[in-house]
Amino acid sequence: MGCNKRLFLLTICVCQVVATILRQVFDLLGYMWGPIIFNFFQIIFSIFGIFGAWLLQANYIITYCAWTLFWCAWNSFVLCYYENVGVLDRKVDILSLGAGSESWWQYNGPGCNALFLPNETGESLPWVPLKPNLVTGCVFPYHHVEAAQAIIHILLGLKFGAAFLLTCLQPSDRP
Repeated sequence: MGCNKRLFLLTICVCQVVATILRQVFDLLGYMWGPIIFNFFQIIFSIFGIFGAWLLQANYIITYCAWTLFWCAWNSFVLCYYENVGVLDRKVDILSLGAGSESWWQYNGPGCNALFLPNETGESLPWVPLKPNLVTGCVFPYHHVEAAQAIIHILLGLKFGAAFLLTCLQPSDRP
């Protein structure tokens, strides 16, 4: 039974690492600096969780469990941000930390056709990424894709929390 608990924790941690790396790639492509920083820490703490589950070290697992609470809160904020819940507005430049960049999915989502007008004159800031003038044909709005990613991470975090509680509540099989 102990092996099954350990395998379940390892599976969840590995799924979180894979999902976070995929999200990190798209956040790097979109220059979303806030999520890049949080994703980086999630990868590090997920590795702590993998080592804790593999070696059955309670300190690593407890550290990862504490981080998972923060990670779920962060993803709840991202979900609310992209879905304009309350006073949050996705038009405000919060997640890119003032860099003026936007989600990669906004211009490159499924079916999106980005149009760049060639003879546009105007001053552009060198640190602001080039943005298309018109985007048409998107199958899904970009904010739904970002919200779906946040929901996936929240569900994985809750699943880890449930697995952690089940592991702690059940008696150990070791003598």
